[in-house]
Amino acid sequence: MSEIKVFRAEKDDLVELSDFDGTFTNGDCYLVDTGELGKIYVWLGSECSVDEKFLSSVSSTMLDQSRGGLPDIDTIEEGSEPPEFRNLFSRFRVVEGDIPGFLEAPPAETFVKKMYQVAGETFGEVEMAQITVSDDNLDSGNVYLIETLETIFIWIGKGASGMEKFRGNVMARKLRSNRGGRPKVRRIEEGQETDEFRSVFD
Repeated sequence: MSEIKVFRAEKDDLVELSDFDGTFTNGDCYLVDTGELGKIYVWLGSECSVDEKFLSSVSSTMLDQSRGGLPDIDTIEEGSEPPEFRNLFSRFRVVEGDIPGFLEAPPAETFVKKMYQVAGETFGEVEMAQITVSDDNLDSGNVYLIETLETIFIWIGKGASGMEKFRGNVMARKLRSNRGGRPKVRRIEEGQETDEFRSVFD
């Protein structure tokens, strides 16, 4: 069915799978968006990781909210698929395998201050890109992450979209987890910058 979109949790993102043939891997999590049919499914493989479950679940909620909370969200565990879910695909099957989760990367031995731009308007379009660390790069229409040795700042522009705010929070969790949960996470709204935040750009 052409209106169905399938996404798989891969590292820090949900990746849309074009020409999906109904083959699910038991080490992964999937989000199945039926579009006009008004149903969102989160499929959890028996061997998927906690971070993949989190990303898929929160993403489905954000997608639901972006449509005014109208679609239903069903979470399905491997082996408990109802007929209406199986029938979405011409052939439904589960095989062994997985894509590595985004919490599995080891902490870096050395640290370099980094800045990321989180930009995009709709679900599936928000992207994160590393940019030069400079307050001149802060733009009201986007969300930015500034990663220092002790703190990960989430700077939220006044015109940032809900999806950008969501992805910024997810990415901040990823960066913190990759460093063993050591850095603090600070949320900064545009116009409420602290001295601690401003000192990052000194």
